[in-house]
Amino acid sequence: MTEWLVRQCNNEAVSALSEQYHIHPMLAKLLYLRGMKEPQDIAAILSPGEGYSLYDPFILLGMDTCCDLLLEAIESETLITIFGDYDVDGVSATTILYKLLQKLDANVDYYIPQREAEGYGLNIPAIDLLAERGTGLLLTCDTGIAAVKEVAYAKEKGMTVIITDHHDIPFEINEAGERTPIFPPADAIVNAKNQACSYPCKTLCGAGVAYKIAEAMYQETGLDWQADEQEYLEFAAIATVCDLVDLVGENHFLVKRGLRALSHPRNQGIAALIQAAGLGDKEISCYHVGFDLGPCINASGRLELATMAVELFIAEETYRCREIADYLVALNQERKRLTAAGAEAAEALLATGDYQNDKVLVLYLDTLPESVAGIVAGRIKEKYHQPVFILTNAHEEGFVKGSGRSIEGYHMFEAISAVKDLLTVFGGHPMAAGLTMPKEHIDTFRTLLNQQITMSWDDMKPTYMIDHVLSLDSCNLHLWDIIAQMAPFGKSNPQPVFADKELLLLKVSCIGKERNVLRLKVKTAKNMILEPILFGQKDKFVDMIRDTYGPDCWDKIQIEELGGHDIFLDFLYTVNLNEYQGRQSCQIQIKDFRPSNSK
Repeated sequence: MTEWLVRQCNNEAVSALSEQYHIHPMLAKLLYLRGMKEPQDIAAILSPGEGYSLYDPFILLGMDTCCDLLLEAIESETLITIFGDYDVDGVSATTILYKLLQKLDANVDYYIPQREAEGYGLNIPAIDLLAERGTGLLLTCDTGIAAVKEVAYAKEKGMTVIITDHHDIPFEINEAGERTPIFPPADAIVNAKNQACSYPCKTLCGAGVAYKIAEAMYQETGLDWQADEQEYLEFAAIATVCDLVDLVGENHFLVKRGLRALSHPRNQGIAALIQAAGLGDKEISCYHVGFDLGPCINASGRLELATMAVELFIAEETYRCREIADYLVALNQERKRLTAAGAEAAEALLATGDYQNDKVLVLYLDTLPESVAGIVAGRIKEKYHQPVFILTNAHEEGFVKGSGRSIEGYHMFEAISAVKDLLTVFGGHPMAAGLTMPKEHIDTFRTLLNQQITMSWDDMKPTYMIDHVLSLDSCNLHLWDIIAQMAPFGKSNPQPVFADKELLLLKVSCIGKERNVLRLKVKTAKNMILEPILFGQKDKFVDMIRDTYGPDCWDKIQIEELGGHDIFLDFLYTVNLNEYQGRQSCQIQIKDFRPSNSK
């Protein structure tokens, strides 16, 4: 059962924060609970433009050398090849750097590996191909920090190598337990995760790093950054949302400004994709980016070639942008079908296999397309709240590839780093990872991960953190105006969660195209009648009603009001804005529920 915990705060500190910044006490509390107490943190959340300054890109360790090497290559007309990743972040970073170098009249090309044939990151055959093409400077984005062997090989081929990345840096642990980072032998490395780097925002995504490189190069060359920044910002915002990095500080500010830009995009490829996805009349939000646009961009790399998405964003002909955008939307529909089939296969394996004692789930699905392994891992992780690795056959015979998705408290990259001798390629960060290994190592990999995990089953119990205990009676547009100042929401800046108890359930209606959304009619302690919405948990709610109040209760409560049947429930909920026919109202969305007086 899900555990509910109320976040604790210092009331005096909250009052001081409210007075210092002249903000509502509720807003001050929500900011405090997210660790936002310094002027720069507050400004990043609340300031639409003035009052917050992005960090100087040259604080990033290696930025000086990176810019010098790029300028030298441009001057000498050396072929610069951008080597990106095939996800949204990699595509966005590749696009930023390609457009930047085009602007500077560089001799530039780009290369993104084919997911199933080549796998993640730099690889020797690709380096050979780029050497044949005459690449003199290899510039990575969103990849490369773990490619020690591959970078050394590129150097042997005579290439200058610049690594720009945001993934965790591999390390070795000596007998004393001390960690020593392992860096590839590149000519320059730009990665805020480097402990020697003093850049304040350590959680830039790959496109965020590319955005800072663009800013630095504009400074170095005297170009007008303000005139061109919006297009770079659009891609940085999309990638920051889709890569699920911490949405605080500089990241929050980039996304906040970027979402406004996306409502009137400068890049015609983005504009075409927004139209093709049916969002032309919408004010673009994090939800639209994460669940509509991002999956369409990802679909190219998952099912065909990610270069298709880059082509969309660098194309100059409107008709070509529309053509590619429509195709990406269609590809995403196919991706959804494959994902549903993969999740069903994973569930079947769990039902028939001996996994009940495994805290880390390692599932081998030999017929699953590798392109959807990460999404399937995420689905299973969400349902069971356990770290999950989904493995499938690699393009190279005798090898498997896999993607992992983690839960809070389990550092996935450190976990696989501890068994790296089993792996041929790996990379990632605390919440996600990718890997390749010989098929014969699967059982050992599964065994070692489960032997090494230190979390107990109680540690892995899903937990909801409550920001404030607040009666549903208080949900109005004024409350929304307070909450909305913190948007956009994301990792490390979650949407505020409130709690109320002993709400009398009167009636339930099933709504939506598939009748899987519930509208609950409830009466509050002040006798207000409200209708909160519950998404995606119909089966769980039905089981709770039947188990607690009798098998016939669910049928009755759909056709009559049961005010006299004493069905009292506790709710965790969020508050959203609902707009219908020009009218605005507060929508209450239930996140979790339980019978009142339960623990």
